[in-house]
Amino acid sequence: RFHDSAGRQIGRMDGQHVHDSAGRQLGRIEGDRIYNASGNQMGRIEGDRLYSASGTMMGRLDGERIYDGSGHLIGRAEGLRRMQRVVYFYFFM
Repeated sequence: RFHDSAGRQIGRMDGQHVHDSAGRQLGRIEGDRIYNASGNQMGRIEGDRLYSASGTMMGRLDGERIYDGSGHLIGRAEGLRRMQRVVYFYFFM
């Protein structure tokens, strides 16, 4: 489950599927590819770097820190595993 800073649940994962707090499917992750609910590829993962579907670097993970494509710290994902941080970046940031 994913929560905002106030502790409200904003989403969850069910296997490779990502859902919002109302249960609507937002997308899915298959291997290193991220897809939206319509099935269109919206990004990919390569090591610690996060790319758009067109290949532009959108961000990177460094431990629990999340950076945007310009290298600015945009968030922290304390206690989350790597794939959970990827889901948070693409679907909830």
